[in-house]
Amino acid sequence: MGSGAGRAPSWTTEPLRTARRAAALLVAAALGACGDGPAGPDPEELTLELVSGAGQVGLESWPLLEPIVVRAVNREGAAVAGVHLTFSTAEGHGIPLGREAETDPAGTASVRWQVGSATEPVQTLTVRVTGGTAALDVEARVVGPEAADHVVARGAGGPLRGFALVRPGAPLEVLASRPTADTALAVPLVNAPGVELLVFGHDNRPLWAAPAWTPARDTVTLELLPAVPLVLDVHVQVGEFDAQKAIIQDQVAEAAGIWWAEGVGVAFDTVRFFDETSAGAEVHLSSSGLCARSVPDDAIQVYVVSSIDGGNVTGWGCWAGHIWLAEGTDRFPTLLAHELGHTFTLEHTERGLMFPNRPGRGLTEGEIFRAHFHAESALNRIFGAQPAALLRACHLDPSPCLDERYRVDAAPGALVAARPGGP
Repeated sequence: MGSGAGRAPSWTTEPLRTARRAAALLVAAALGACGDGPAGPDPEELTLELVSGAGQVGLESWPLLEPIVVRAVNREGAAVAGVHLTFSTAEGHGIPLGREAETDPAGTASVRWQVGSATEPVQTLTVRVTGGTAALDVEARVVGPEAADHVVARGAGGPLRGFALVRPGAPLEVLASRPTADTALAVPLVNAPGVELLVFGHDNRPLWAAPAWTPARDTVTLELLPAVPLVLDVHVQVGEFDAQKAIIQDQVAEAAGIWWAEGVGVAFDTVRFFDETSAGAEVHLSSSGLCARSVPDDAIQVYVVSSIDGGNVTGWGCWAGHIWLAEGTDRFPTLLAHELGHTFTLEHTERGLMFPNRPGRGLTEGEIFRAHFHAESALNRIFGAQPAALLRACHLDPSPCLDERYRVDAAPGALVAARPGGP
């Protein structure tokens, strides 16, 4: 389940190195505990300053679009690092998305705040210094849907998965997100330029739009595109043709189910089989150079061969849209979906569909985002999936298409960073 040049690099773990590093840290901590190192800052001598994030207008049950940023300073007004802070709210005033933090070298710490119901029009988040008396109250005004911006998605082929408000960059910054099957949604008021929209659906390809927000209430109408229709050419070069065809058909059905459930926005349009077997023929390949020799065609090309790298590899996928599968892939029902992921420029991950040994089924919105918006993805090189989309940011270094790992299907209104690969 590897892939070569022109595709996502292989993922490896180094448990021995990790264990050694953890042991070294424990030893260092033990030695430090026995020494007479410098004492930390006295919490009673610290005060808190607001850096940014006050005075925001938020939509009920959504995170504020900007984080609350504070700074800890001493009596001389100098910033203090390593100060432990806690964040809390009164009943009905929402929740901080993180209960505690430590100030960085600049003396600052931040928290995202998901406000409560608009029945409490003015809400307060309190920041405190642990072990001290310093505290800071930050207020936000909260409105209901009638005073919010609205997004309407037209052309949906079925239920949506969710919306996210994002700010382009490397990595992409997710400001707020909401899982929903609805095609119309109230979103927080966006009064600043540069805030863009991502929409994910089951039967539509993801949409990335840059609305022209105004200080007034806005209604943004989005035109969704149907799922990308994939064409596969399957070249059975070894084994009994009908048996190999049946295995691939099962894997195609498995991939289609994963894609719909995960909201990938692709669907099989045509799968063409070619009988290229001959009596007793065997095809043994080395993965070295396979991708370098691959060029995009008018369909994704799949080859069923005897073995790859002497049987050490069961599948190999390349960005150019070529896949090789070794005989016996019926033991891995999600293998075709995994290798197709490589043709979409997806990398190996620690879990989910792109796990390199026994692929699971999960994908993050970040992986779906990269698959559609990376210019080198087979979805774009072969099928022109997003010809008018904002592909520019995918060429940044580091690319937000690589780094974005946020899910929009977490708890309602929450901003949750998922592990690579998804659940």
